[in-house]
Amino acid sequence: MGLTPDIIFAIAEISGVLAVGWLARLTGHVREDDVNRWSRFVLDFLFPALVFHRIITGFDPSRLAEVWPLPVLGLGVIAFGALAGFGLRYGLKSRDADVRKTFHHFCAVNNYGYLPIIIVGNLWGD
Repeated sequence: MGLTPDIIFAIAEISGVLAVGWLARLTGHVREDDVNRWSRFVLDFLFPALVFHRIITGFDPSRLAEVWPLPVLGLGVIAFGALAGFGLRYGLKSRDADVRKTFHHFCAVNNYGYLPIIIVGNLWGD
């Protein structure tokens, strides 16, 4: 079987979290005006805290020589996306500043980080 069941479980785990959010919105526990505020809180505080926690928990400085490429590659992807986003946002049809900022954010901080954190956590633990 290999890693396939673990990866499927990680994707199901993310889908479950999304389903909880959908159900909370459907039942009125989360209102439209709450979504923007909570999204900003999660992206600006909770997600960086999760990443920081994952990085420092169980970090072994003696392995730095073998683990440095992944963070550097991640930073490179973010830097490339941010630079590309500066130019690409002028191709948008919308001239709304908030739409352009959101587009630029998605270019810089794309989804490469969300799924792998859960998959890696399920495959190799903390």
